[in-house]
Amino acid sequence: MQNVHRNFADQEGGPSAPTSTQLCAGCGGQIVERWLLLAMDRYWHNGCLKCTYCNAALAEIGHSCYTRSGMILCKNDYRRSISRNT
Repeated sequence: MQNVHRNFADQEGGPSAPTSTQLCAGCGGQIVERWLLLAMDRYWHNGCLKCTYCNAALAEIGHSCYTRSGMILCKNDYRRSISRNT
């Protein structure tokens, strides 16, 4: 998971609109906030990046985001999915 900061200032330091609008992979809505998350090569609102199994929010600082079989998982569910397949 990567936190991405969009710069809303043009080259002369004045405010400007973002050059491109990203859509959230979770809800499909436009991401207009200054900060957005990048996970699995898709963009997410902070509140939309959640574990597929338990629905835990993963945007909090210190949380890890894991992927397995195209799913986004929290640390606990990732470990459970690994242990089921061994």
